[in-house]
Amino acid sequence: MAQTGLGCFHWDTKTGRPDEVRALAGPRLALMGGVGNFTLLRGTAEEVAAQVQAAMTGDIDVIGPECAIPLTTPLANLKAIAARQR
Repeated sequence: MAQTGLGCFHWDTKTGRPDEVRALAGPRLALMGGVGNFTLLRGTAEEVAAQVQAAMTGDIDVIGPECAIPLTTPLANLKAIAARQR
């Protein structure tokens, strides 16, 4: 992906840990994502915060849901994404 000329790639958490994905992408390709949709929908705010922390540690550029947000996602889980990045 890093050799395609894309400015940013929106990756799926099933691809691997954020640090592994960063290593695959290299330093020039921006990465977006890091929070799994299943965790958003069925996990706790603490589990979401842990994924955000892993994405931050893994040098992900834009941290957020890996895809479209499920409509029944608990609001607390969405707030956990923003709260962890402050």
